[in-house]
Amino acid sequence: MKRTWPVLFMLVCALFVYPSFVRATTGSILSGHSSAWSNNIGWVNFSQTTVTDSALTGYAWSQNNGWINMAPTQSGVVNDGSGNLSGYAWGESVGWINFSGVSIDTNGNFSGTASGSLIGTLTFECTYCDVQTDWRVRTEEETPPQASGGGGGFVPSQVPPTSLDAYDEDLVILPGQSGVATRSTTLGPITLSVPVGAVSERTTFHIGEKRTSPDTILPKGFFPVNGAVYTIDAKTDNQDAAHTFLKPLRIMFPLAPDVQDLTHLSVYWQDDVSQSWQRVSGVAFAQYGVTFEVNHLTTFVILRGEAPAPIEEPTVPVIDVEPPTYIPAWPREESVVDIDVPGAHDVTIIFDTPQFEESGAVDVTFVFPVTSTTDITVTYEIVNQQGDVMYTQQEELIVDKDQSYNKSFFDLGLPVGEYTLNITTQYGDATSTVRQSSKTFIITAT
Repeated sequence: MKRTWPVLFMLVCALFVYPSFVRATTGSILSGHSSAWSNNIGWVNFSQTTVTDSALTGYAWSQNNGWINMAPTQSGVVNDGSGNLSGYAWGESVGWINFSGVSIDTNGNFSGTASGSLIGTLTFECTYCDVQTDWRVRTEEETPPQASGGGGGFVPSQVPPTSLDAYDEDLVILPGQSGVATRSTTLGPITLSVPVGAVSERTTFHIGEKRTSPDTILPKGFFPVNGAVYTIDAKTDNQDAAHTFLKPLRIMFPLAPDVQDLTHLSVYWQDDVSQSWQRVSGVAFAQYGVTFEVNHLTTFVILRGEAPAPIEEPTVPVIDVEPPTYIPAWPREESVVDIDVPGAHDVTIIFDTPQFEESGAVDVTFVFPVTSTTDITVTYEIVNQQGDVMYTQQEELIVDKDQSYNKSFFDLGLPVGEYTLNITTQYGDATSTVRQSSKTFIITAT
């Protein structure tokens, strides 16, 4: 019996001398201890996250924003073995999340905050926050595991991806990154290309579109080709506006398909202080769009002048103006939900008179081809002979069978000439077929 004591003594000593036998080098998140809080998206659940001596792998889950990948292909959350985290996680809806402010203590408790431009501040230390793992910090006696020559798992990098793409959402880039933001419009996509080194701090880019109206102030003698102005702006993390950049940014706008003569076209930018419009030089015009480079962002518009535009060499070669590769996901024809609209689906357009005076209203009566009470989305568009959109408006109507609808267009400010009134109608919900009808009218001198 006495001979067993030396054996037991040696086993106990081994537990202290070789702690790696009892420490978990790969740990999971403890059940019931998986919640952190974001000030932008709410609770984030880390129950599907794995902790190793070198990284976090697996996923976190947001109820409203989906999965967040701890080890995305181009980056990943790194563990230095002592519980100090760094690197980036990625979520399709929340973007990049920097974990450099998060650590795991000797008891497996997460603390600190992660951050991102979309997720905001993700804290592990709020009143009800509680994320714990059975992984334990490596002691000084232990040696970090070495990668074998046979391959092994993914080893994430702390470096964010060098290039980013954003489709119909804001583009967020760091100083060492490039990026392309794409915004879909009814005429095609708008693209903004930001090269590496254009920004000195993390910057968020936004593309906005606004339809022109008679109240839109534009240079005298010019007409908006696409019927819209485009505001492209940028802000830093502290919400300061970023107007100028270290390298030129490239912008591409689509062109209305009925534009044939490019010689009268120009791109203008608006001075934020004086609100005056200035012509952009070096623009490359092609049949499907215009491309140019600027080192500042503001509001832009494509205008057609009465006289040909000045002839100058574009700073972007015309051959570089390629057709857009991003095609918006419009509803497919076979998935369209149609309703009972008889005949040729044309709207009957009746002008009170074929000619209207410059200072007067344009009075129109419409009869919609419906067989019962129907919700209709109507878009009105007035176009001149050159194809320039002079006026646009959209409204929602509820129309009964055989009911006529009277409408007056006031203060159009149209010069003397011939115009076409285009009526686009969508019957029922947003997936129904879109129809279009047109009729011409004339504006005469008062």
